[in-house]
Amino acid sequence: DAFLPGALLVEANARGVDFSGAILPNADFRHAHVDGSSFRGARITDAVFSWSHLNATDFTDAVGVGKALWTGFRGTPVGLPPGLQSLLR
Repeated sequence: DAFLPGALLVEANARGVDFSGAILPNADFRHAHVDGSSFRGARITDAVFSWSHLNATDFTDAVGVGKALWTGFRGTPVGLPPGLQSLLR
């Protein structure tokens, strides 16, 4: 489990990366390509996923999804709570 609070991953190519269980509060993934990555059980409170590519990105059991920023993301992430998923579209 990585400890990366405030990590700057703006425009990163992180396709298929396993962030499962990582501690990522305030991490910045703006415009990043994280398609097919796993954030299962990760702590993403106040993380920014705006304009990032999230196709098939797994957020199952991630903590803080409701407090992350999701403006304009691309793709279809999986594992988000149904209520949140409908608000994001």
